[in-house]
Amino acid sequence: MISINTHLADYMKRSVGTGLGIRSLLCLYLCLGSMALRAQDIQFSQFYATSMYANPALAGGVHSGRIMSHSRYQWPRLDARYLTTFASFDFFLPKINSGFGILGLYDSQGSKNISTSEVQLFYAYELPVSEAYTFRFGLQGGYVSRSINYSILNFPDQFSVNGPLDIGTAEPFGASKVSFLDVSSGMLLYSKKVWIGLAGHHLNMPNQSFYNQRSELPIKATLSGGYKFIISQKSNLGSGVRMPTSVVPSFNYKMQGKSDQLDLGLYFLRETFMSGIWYRGLPVIKQYNRKLQNNESIALLVGFKNKDFSISYSYDFVVSKLNKARPGGAHELNITYLFEYPKRQKKKYRPLPCPDFYKD
Repeated sequence: MISINTHLADYMKRSVGTGLGIRSLLCLYLCLGSMALRAQDIQFSQFYATSMYANPALAGGVHSGRIMSHSRYQWPRLDARYLTTFASFDFFLPKINSGFGILGLYDSQGSKNISTSEVQLFYAYELPVSEAYTFRFGLQGGYVSRSINYSILNFPDQFSVNGPLDIGTAEPFGASKVSFLDVSSGMLLYSKKVWIGLAGHHLNMPNQSFYNQRSELPIKATLSGGYKFIISQKSNLGSGVRMPTSVVPSFNYKMQGKSDQLDLGLYFLRETFMSGIWYRGLPVIKQYNRKLQNNESIALLVGFKNKDFSISYSYDFVVSKLNKARPGGAHELNITYLFEYPKRQKKKYRPLPCPDFYKD
């Protein structure tokens, strides 16, 4: 059985349904005893910016080359803090209507008690189904490695009613590293103004246990969509480039294991500036019990684009009972660079209406 710190960190993962307070989590741990907890996926507030991670069908979705760097730092004031970084590259081949991509990710929990490294490969096929709509289907396959550092963990037999004891533990240690293959897929239907996508991650439900037992990573299902309202559209003097002003309401619903969650908000885009606000949780539809609502945070975003370079920052304000511990919210930073193909290879493709900085 892993330590209290590790169990709580794993369960308080910033994925779906993190509306529990610290006292409730401690009670939950005591009730679980030696039962294994199933980890959940990393969650990004800028889900539109981490497009391939959210849905494999979005690989090559900007119809050009794209290099991206993204970081999330969550709950910096707590010992159960999380740091996640990844870099990705994807591109589109017009001759075969296909997008390809690769993503490398590193995640650490707490004081690097548990760390995860993974490499994911992506393929997406694009098919125009009518004059107005385009369909995309994507596949994702990767290698995931998780490791645990037992030397910095505390176990229940190292505590008494008077506090911690200066003794070793009799708890048996499991493996310090586990690795597995991961398979996901997704689909997307979109027009110039509306989109809806569905993705399924961990379809093979890989075993992620550090011990000689079965601990499957639950399938995560994601449903997302939105609509782009064009308020005005003008051309930049001298360049003829269209610079629209638009409002984009969107949603991102996630379900994994016994947990689910909804991101609901809107984005405002004006020329090279972008801002956004959204709420995360299901406070009315779902409750953990009568006193614990399913709510987590309110996120605010600002961003800027100059030519083919964009940068955006978001901050999560915690609104659940965890806020009593003053966790420090969550910071996210995204940097994206696009590069064009030679003109002889470029074709005219329908752009995605998702809230982003890319060309219409």
